[in-house]
Amino acid sequence: MVQGDRTLLTRGYGYADWAERSPVIPDETQFRIASITKTFTATAVAQLLERGLIKSLDDPANMYLKRTQLAQSFGEDVTVWDLLTHRAGYEDSSLGRGAFGHELPLVPEVIAAATPQIVRKRDTVSVYSNFGVSILGIMIEDITGQLMEDYLRENIFQPLGMTNSLLMDGPERAPNLVTPYNFTEDGSARGDAVAAAQRLHRAGRVHEIHTRGHGQVYDRPHPGRTRGRQSHPVVRHLRPHAPAP
Repeated sequence: MVQGDRTLLTRGYGYADWAERSPVIPDETQFRIASITKTFTATAVAQLLERGLIKSLDDPANMYLKRTQLAQSFGEDVTVWDLLTHRAGYEDSSLGRGAFGHELPLVPEVIAAATPQIVRKRDTVSVYSNFGVSILGIMIEDITGQLMEDYLRENIFQPLGMTNSLLMDGPERAPNLVTPYNFTEDGSARGDAVAAAQRLHRAGRVHEIHTRGHGQVYDRPHPGRTRGRQSHPVVRHLRPHAPAP
């Protein structure tokens, strides 16, 4: 529990491994945060904007992509802002979930094979898009010359003291990751194998993350809204002039 920059309470609840009855240890146990990782991807985009490496969020994403070029959406370029706000117009796609066979950085052929179709005009409706955030991750890599996991570690995790936080990219487990279980109708428990973050999808999913030290990154308990459409709270702060409903 935090208030401002102060940590008020640090306590673990439940089991890190139910079968072993091993407890959750606040400074050690790691949890997957799944799509909350999109917060960190948006933060990375905001950093590149502040540093002048992205000139405008209204720029076509293709200005910054080197390994792939996005098709137009009904004659219009897909912008960085479209990708941030899930309004690029792509059909929903899991983007190779659970596929670990590709080396990093991803080559253009792999990205192209996983690219879904444009099915609606850009900037008209917000439809949750894992692909859009994945492309933002590729864009960040193309701009910086770093893999996403290296960029997040050096520019977000380390400066905030998040020394037990990481982005993982394969079927291997982090050393202190909790073991998830499903409980059946008869009350028995069975291990629930959660797929690790997939290659192209990793910009949308931090594999394990736990805050340690004084640095805290946390999300608001309600969705932000931008231009009358849903968007992530971090994204709203990139456009402070946007009207709230």
